[in-house]
Amino acid sequence: PTENMDAYLAYLRGQQYLHAGGTDGFRQAVAAFEEAVSLDPAFAGAHAGIALAWAEQLEWGNINRDEAIEPIAAAADRAMHLDPDLPVALTAHAKAIGFSSPGNRVDPRVLQTLERALALDPDNVETLDAYATALQQAGRTEDALAPLERGLARDPLSANLQMSLAGALASLERFEAARQRFLSAMDLAPDHPRPPDGIAFIERGLGHYGEAIKWQVKVIDRDPADTYSRLSIAGDYVELADLQRAAAWLGMAETMQGQAGLVASAKAVLLWHQGSRDQAIAVSEAAFAAQPEGQTAPGFTPAILFRHYLSTGDFERAIAVQFDDQTLPELPQQGVILRQGQAVDLASAALLIGKRDGRAARDRRATQLLEWVDEADENQIQPRAAQLLRCRLYALLERAEEAVRACRAAQRLDQQWVALAYPIAPTLDPIRDTPQW
Repeated sequence: PTENMDAYLAYLRGQQYLHAGGTDGFRQAVAAFEEAVSLDPAFAGAHAGIALAWAEQLEWGNINRDEAIEPIAAAADRAMHLDPDLPVALTAHAKAIGFSSPGNRVDPRVLQTLERALALDPDNVETLDAYATALQQAGRTEDALAPLERGLARDPLSANLQMSLAGALASLERFEAARQRFLSAMDLAPDHPRPPDGIAFIERGLGHYGEAIKWQVKVIDRDPADTYSRLSIAGDYVELADLQRAAAWLGMAETMQGQAGLVASAKAVLLWHQGSRDQAIAVSEAAFAAQPEGQTAPGFTPAILFRHYLSTGDFERAIAVQFDDQTLPELPQQGVILRQGQAVDLASAALLIGKRDGRAARDRRATQLLEWVDEADENQIQPRAAQLLRCRLYALLERAEEAVRACRAAQRLDQQWVALAYPIAPTLDPIRDTPQW
C-alpha cells in the first residue's frame, strides 16, 4: 500500500496496537498511524487507521464523544479522498457517519457504506467486524452473527472477532455461549482488557454483582487508565447497597480524565440513592447542559431529569432530556425493530401524555402499546425489551399484579443494575406503594 518501507512498518505497529486494545493501546495506534502518514501523506490505509483507532477509543469508553468526532471524520475523509474504493477507508468512513448521527439514531448510510466495502472485499475481517456492529446498532443482532462467523472462518485466531461474537451473543441473552467465546478470546489475547470486561457484563446481567466486580478489576489490571470500569464497579456496589465503596470507586473515576458525562451520571445516581435528590438533579442538569448539541446525556441522567421536569410540569424540557430526537415518539410502525431503550421511551411517552392530557389519554396510549407488544414477535422486539415495556405499561395502568410479573420476567432475562434503574423510573411510580411492588 506504500512504497515507503518505514511508513509500512509504522502502519504494522499501528495495527498491532489497535488489536492489543485498551486505552494506551489505542493511543499508541493513533501515534503509529500518524507516523506512517507523516512518512507517506498519500498512504490511505494509514489515514483510515487513524480514524479507526480514534473510533475504538470512543467505543471502549474512555474519551468523550466531542473529543473524537473531529479526528475520526478528518482521517476518514482523507482516506476516502486518496482511495475511495479501499475497503478499510470505507469502513472508517462508515464509522465517521455513525458517530456523527445525532442521539442514538442509526444512519442508513452506515450499513450501505459497509456493504459497499464488503462487495469489494467480502473477506475483509475489519469490515466484517464493523458490519456486525452496525447491524447490532440497527437492532439486527441475530443478523450480526453470520458476518462474525464468516470472519472467524477467514481468521480463526482473531481475538477481536471472538470478542465481537461474544458481545453479540450476550446481547441476545445467550450468556453461557457468550462466556465461552470471551474465554476463548482471553486464551488468544491474555492481556486484552475486553474479555474480562465482557464476562463482567455477563455476571452483571445475571445479577452476580460480586463476581462482576472481580472481573471488572481484571480489566483495570490490564488497562489501568480505564475510567469506565471504575464507574461500573461503583454501580455494582450501589446494587449491593454498599454506598461507601461505591463512593470510593466513583472518586477514583472522578480524578481521571475522560467520560465526564458518565462520571456525572454515576455521581447523580449515587446522590439519588444517598437521598440527596436536589443535588442529584443539579448534577444531572449540569451534565445535560454540557452535552454537545443533538446528543443525549448518558447513563441515568435523562431519567432523573425526566421525572424532575414531569413533577414541575415542564413538559417541553422533559421531552428534550428523555427522547433522542427531542420529540414525543408515536406508536411503533410496521417493520420497526424496538430495542430496550426505545421500549422504555414508549412507556415514558405514555406517562408524559397522561401528565399533560389526563389519565384517559394515558390509559388509551398504554393500552394501544400493550396490544402492539402482545402481537409483536422477536424480530420486532426482543424478549427483555418486551417485558420491560409491559412492566411499565401495566404500572401506568395501575395493574400491579401484571406489572410486577412482567418486571420479574425482565429481571430474570437481565438483572444488570436493576436497583439503579427501578427506583428512578417515573413510569413505575403508580405502583410503588402497593403491596405487590
